[in-house]
Amino acid sequence: MAAASLQVEPRGSVLLLTIDRPHVRNALDPTTLDALSGAIEASTADPIIRAIVLAGAGGACFSAGMDLRAVQSGEPGIAASIARFHDWMRSAERPPIVAAVQGLAVGGGFELMLMCDLAVVADAFHAALAGRPVTAAIAPGPLAVRGTPAEMGALVGQRLPEGLLGPLHHAPGGVLLPG
Repeated sequence: MAAASLQVEPRGSVLLLTIDRPHVRNALDPTTLDALSGAIEASTADPIIRAIVLAGAGGACFSAGMDLRAVQSGEPGIAASIARFHDWMRSAERPPIVAAVQGLAVGGGFELMLMCDLAVVADAFHAALAGRPVTAAIAPGPLAVRGTPAEMGALVGQRLPEGLLGPLHHAPGGVLLPG
């Protein structure tokens, strides 16, 4: 299920999914979550797709997490959209997902990056688990309480050896992609 808020672009054995809501820092609303879930589900059934690359449009922000306006509006089905997306992100059936992160990954956007199997980040990457206080009361997501900075220390800030991913090319937004 594709939506205007998600670009779905097959590139050989890689499926490029770009969250296309730069006007709200690529925040995730139910429509976008449903489109992401549908694309991941479809890729699982496609024998050609061997990996998914998840990016954010605009280059300034990978994702700011949940769209708080959608959460506060009480949009019907939001809980089901979140649950379905989390189920697909935790599924052992899906292809590996690589977060191609450029710019900010804040709050739930940082958590989204952590849910991926690998994150490739641009030099201009900035992350935050908590920024300024927000007025909505939202419980932390499933990864927010899974590890401490000390436990993640070996994973954070490491550079991959040159050539590990094979030849790379520039994608829109200056992100490097394999292939």
